[in-house]
Amino acid sequence: MAAESTDPTQDPNAPRQGAGLAFTAAGLTIIVVGAVFSVLPPHSIVGALIGIVGALCIGVGVVKLAGSPKLLLVGLIVGALLVASLTISTKTVAREVVGETIVCEVTSQDTETTRGRRGRTRTSYVHQVSCPNGEQYEITTGSSNRQPLGPVEVIYDPNDLIEPDFADRHDPMFAALQIIGTLLAQLVLILVAWIMGARKLAAAQRAAAQRQGQFPGGPGWPQGPAGYAAPAGYVGAPYGAPYPPQGHPGYPPGPYQR
Repeated sequence: MAAESTDPTQDPNAPRQGAGLAFTAAGLTIIVVGAVFSVLPPHSIVGALIGIVGALCIGVGVVKLAGSPKLLLVGLIVGALLVASLTISTKTVAREVVGETIVCEVTSQDTETTRGRRGRTRTSYVHQVSCPNGEQYEITTGSSNRQPLGPVEVIYDPNDLIEPDFADRHDPMFAALQIIGTLLAQLVLILVAWIMGARKLAAAQRAAAQRQGQFPGGPGWPQGPAGYAAPAGYVGAPYGAPYPPQGHPGYPPGPYQR
C-alpha cells in the first residue's frame, strides 16, 4: 500500500500561486491587447472577444491563487468590468490625446430599433455629420445623447485611427478614473486571493508537519536524556512530551529542587 503523501502541494485543490500569477498577468495583458483592437480600425468585436478570453484567464488565475473555486465568479465579474472599462474608456482617453475639436453640421438623423430579450426594444440614433475638413461621419448614440439637426462640436482623429464622437459626451477625466478604479479593483482581488492562498498553504504545511510528528513533544521531536523519562503511567505535558513537570515523582533530583 502506497504511503500517504504529506506534501500539501499534491492536493488538487491546493493553491498554485505561481500558476495563478501567470494566469492573471496573462489575462491583464490580453485585456489590454483587446482594448487596443477595439480602439483602432476596424473597430470590430474582435477586441471584445479577446477581452473575454482575458477575463477568463483572470478568473482561472484567481482560483489558482486562492485555491478556492468559489472565487471563479468574482474573478470573472471583475475581469469583465475591466474589459468594459478599457474597451469604452480607452477610446475617450485616446481621443483626448490625439483628437481635435471642430464644429460640424448634423445633416440627417435616423433611428435603429433592436429587440432584446423579453421583448424589450432599444432605439439608437444614427447621425450623419458633415464637417469642414471635408469628411462625412456617422455617429450613433442613445436617446440621452441624441443631437438635433444643425451645428455641433465633434472631436475626431486627424489620422482616422479613432472613431469620432460628439464633444459634449466626451469626458476624459471620468474615463481615466474609471480605468484606474477597475484596475485597482482587479489588483485588490489578486492580492486578496494571494493572501488566502498563502494562508491555506501555511495551514496545510502545519498539518503535514503534525502528521509526521514534527511538533513539540511529538514522536518525531528530539528527546531529552534517558534519565529524564517520565515514570510509567505518567500523562502530563501536551502531545505526550517525555518530560514530567518539576517536582513530579520521577523527576531527576537536582540543586534546583527544594
